[in-house]
Amino acid sequence: MERKAIRAALGGLSYEIAEASTAEEALEILLRKDFAVLLLDVGLPGMDGIELARFVRERPRAARVPILFLTGRAREEDLIDRAYGAGAIDYLVKPIRPTVLRAKVEVLAELYRHRVAMEEQARRAVRTEQREAELSLRELRLASERHFRNLADAVPTIVWTGDPAGRVEYYNRRWFEFTGLRAADRPRPWFSELHPDDRERARAAWEAAIAEVRMLEGEFRLRAADGSYRWQLCRAMPEIGPTGKMVAWIGTFTDIEDSKRAEREREELYQRAVE
Repeated sequence: MERKAIRAALGGLSYEIAEASTAEEALEILLRKDFAVLLLDVGLPGMDGIELARFVRERPRAARVPILFLTGRAREEDLIDRAYGAGAIDYLVKPIRPTVLRAKVEVLAELYRHRVAMEEQARRAVRTEQREAELSLRELRLASERHFRNLADAVPTIVWTGDPAGRVEYYNRRWFEFTGLRAADRPRPWFSELHPDDRERARAAWEAAIAEVRMLEGEFRLRAADGSYRWQLCRAMPEIGPTGKMVAWIGTFTDIEDSKRAEREREELYQRAVE
């Protein structure tokens, strides 16, 4: 009869009412849904309302639900103290006055709606801050990439970059000037433009450097735009990011043709001298 009277008192309000006849059934419902207010009868069969309230307070999902106790023993101060100790915010004495019950529930429901709205607003603010931070990082990264490429285009040395797997992503202007390749074409592996006699040696050294995440250094002949080959000192360094992970490769080709020619001439002079 009391549950019927409570349903009648709360009828027509803009929220859902869930009912349970035992403490165990109430706990099961509380684990599945969030609630604005919990009405607990102190005299529940089996586990009483105060014991149930203590269980509710131990459940993270239900710990913040305001609890209104219903009791027919208003004069028992020990019972009231136990109810507040179990987390009650108020109590109503039977027989329940519908207007009082309705007013208290409406206030608690409005507070719940306000809290939910504030939490959602806070989540939106966090998401907005995250998006703004990500945009700022992307802008900084793009700006730093543009700065790097502007610097790379200004130097006379060939510069290139690759991803962690070694796939070339960028060549500076000097690469295209030297090789005669078109900047609009998809970047090819740097070793594909080497002299046929150096190509496999360079590929093997490059694959070993990638696998071991270590510097590559070697002397190879690079094809020029006119079809000739010039000796280059090739270096590639792994770039390590803030988290300690390898994020990119930065490589260079430095022309050493003149020094190699001078070395050959010295060897020829030495050979003639000793013959």
